[in-house]
Amino acid sequence: FLSASDGSSSSLTPDFLPGLNRRGPDGVGAWHRRVGVGSDDAFFKDATHSGEGDTNGRDLHILGSLLQLRGSDPGVTPVVDRAGNVLAFSGEVFGGVPGLRVCESDTHVLAGTFGAILSDAKHGTTKFVEFASKIQGPWALVFWHEAIETLWFGRDVFGRRSLLIHEPDERDDRFILSSSASFLPARHGDENENEHSKPFWREIEPGLYSVTLRTQEIKIQKHDWRDATAEALRLYDRDKALVKPSVERNGLATSSSSQKVNTGYNTKHDAAIDGFIAALACAVEKRVALSINTTGCEDTNGDGTEPETAFLGVLFSGGVDSALLAALAHRYVPPDAVIDLCTVCFSGGKSPDRESALDSLCELRENFPTRKWRLIAIDQSIADVDEVRNRLLKTLEPSNTVMDVNIGAALWFAARGEGWIDTLDGSTKQKQLYKSKAKVLLLGQGADEQCAGYRRHRGVFFKAVEADVAAGANSLRDDTTTDTTNTATGNWPALSEVLREDMCRLWKRNLGRDDRLIADHGREARFPFLDEGVVARVLTTNLSDVADLDEGNRAHGIPGDKMLIRAAAHRLGLVRCAQRAKRAIQFGSRISKQYDLREGRKTKDAGAVARTQKT
Repeated sequence: FLSASDGSSSSLTPDFLPGLNRRGPDGVGAWHRRVGVGSDDAFFKDATHSGEGDTNGRDLHILGSLLQLRGSDPGVTPVVDRAGNVLAFSGEVFGGVPGLRVCESDTHVLAGTFGAILSDAKHGTTKFVEFASKIQGPWALVFWHEAIETLWFGRDVFGRRSLLIHEPDERDDRFILSSSASFLPARHGDENENEHSKPFWREIEPGLYSVTLRTQEIKIQKHDWRDATAEALRLYDRDKALVKPSVERNGLATSSSSQKVNTGYNTKHDAAIDGFIAALACAVEKRVALSINTTGCEDTNGDGTEPETAFLGVLFSGGVDSALLAALAHRYVPPDAVIDLCTVCFSGGKSPDRESALDSLCELRENFPTRKWRLIAIDQSIADVDEVRNRLLKTLEPSNTVMDVNIGAALWFAARGEGWIDTLDGSTKQKQLYKSKAKVLLLGQGADEQCAGYRRHRGVFFKAVEADVAAGANSLRDDTTTDTTNTATGNWPALSEVLREDMCRLWKRNLGRDDRLIADHGREARFPFLDEGVVARVLTTNLSDVADLDEGNRAHGIPGDKMLIRAAAHRLGLVRCAQRAKRAIQFGSRISKQYDLREGRKTKDAGAVARTQKT
């Protein structure tokens, strides 16, 4: 963060340390420098804007915490090079950086590369943006370029890592960039938050930004992606030729139900299904390869009595998305290792998601009997949510709706990974309390937005075509041509557009929030469905092969929403999972129902819910 106050860091850092320490339990570091010293700008020569005994300038502080998953040597953060450049990096590089090895610290490689690129005074900025645009994987970063006193910051193309911004105002005169909100309310007076026209924090839109600190005005400059692939993923605009239903799909739609069963669900779209499985498997492999880390996973009893360590966990509702990720993870996790499956429930162990998780566990064991699958039954109550209310709301900030709180509580407890597992004492099966030690969790975010998994997608698909029926009749009277992509069963362009909108706002509605929730337990969230290769594959697949929301177009009892994902799961032997209806986590875990039963009312403000809980 940047401050025009004195150079003492002790009075400025405590409000961020609790959140940062939880995100990075393997170490914390800080760097401080007075910037703008010697500037010709009149602002910095005015003693009223300078610390006592100083000449001019502002204080720049960069704090970082470490969750080390790469590199054999102990890491440090932030990284400072010999030229005085500083990098604080949150995320993982899965591609786009030539020569980076799996066992190598991506932060150190990036720091060295950034410094070398920006040393070119003439073309450094352009080359830096070009290089950053090609980085594949989830990331957020802050980079200080010492030579020209410029602060760079940004998020990956989808916004898979949290990065919040506060611009100076009467509540706090600092310019702040942070992975999480301050945990000390006194700094900006949370109790008066509703009196202000805008929130204290806002999510930074994915992209790359810079601020020069040699002038009074803090003017943020946004730099467009300079990579064609990154720009195409940002826009998420499907080619019109891929919106019109394929001939093969239309043939399937008009065939009889007996023909559908005889030909088999997975034979009509083999190319699309095989390509999707290959892309998703590659994404899972990269994320699994960087999760096998034994640090902090030892048997603390020292006598072998603790359950076997799992390096990798899956947030597991038992739905098709999480089951498919678990099945693919099985391919790449060492054969003798355990995979933790974390399932959360808020109604005494009885909820739709718990029932689905138990059945999906059986199906995974049937198809992959050599794997050690460990289901962690995480049973919580609304009273448990009350106990962590303050921490939860601060972790969620600036996401503060009732839905955010419901989803957030379910994700937070699931990510904590503390619940009951089944163990054997001789021949007797018993329950044992257990907390997962996995540092990496796979989540299914992005699957619904790409493959039409929400109920509103079906509503748009059919509602739009109802309006087009009357319009089409009028067009025929006028002897004009109608759009053939609006078929008798649904409006494909409308569906394509709503999917584009959902993908383009995923960073703001979901990803920053979810990253903060998972990281609050010292774990890293990884989203294989949002791998650049997977998204590119889905985007270049005919929309009718991705989803078919017509209730009549089914085979083997598989619904048409998320048809591509369901077909992939079916192909891997997860037949029951492929048929399972989607439930949002707040409904499948029953947390929303439990809140409704207790409160007996609805509210739009999570702060109001929190205050009601407190009383």
